[in-house]
Amino acid sequence: VLIGLAYRIPTYIGGWRAGLAGVAVMMMTTVWAFPAWTFAFYSPFSVLFALAGLERLLAFHTSSARRDLVLASLLFGLSVLFKQNYGALALIGAGLSLIAFRVEARGVCAKALGEATRDVLRLASGVAAIALLTIGYFASHDALSVMYQSLVVHPFEFSGKHDISYLGLGR
Repeated sequence: VLIGLAYRIPTYIGGWRAGLAGVAVMMMTTVWAFPAWTFAFYSPFSVLFALAGLERLLAFHTSSARRDLVLASLLFGLSVLFKQNYGALALIGAGLSLIAFRVEARGVCAKALGEATRDVLRLASGVAAIALLTIGYFASHDALSVMYQSLVVHPFEFSGKHDISYLGLGR
């Protein structure tokens, strides 16, 4: 699915050659990320959901169908859930893209900014829904304090505790 999205997204913008280039870049990235991306690891899931969200965002740009924006927002929420920094960066890019879509279509005017604000709020609502479901899950297991400690107080405590050796760029 990840490789399929690596083809589909550039194809929207630049045709099939750009799609093949996207696949080539994704394949090189996957090889470089060995061994972490060869098993169920949170980073590729975050990237997958971010790319799927981007694909739906591009579909929204073409169709203006609210369902595409809702799906994009849920997918970006899942991206944040799996890896907060990847998901947050993708979400910021999505929000800025929504503003750019409206300004591109109407120029800088009150109507475009109002539409962009509504779009960004819709984007945020899907992310908030994923966040609330996640918080609810942790609350149902009486683990909110553990979640808070892990995500807020000591978010990088795992650093230096894993033994995944990444290939150097020269290799």
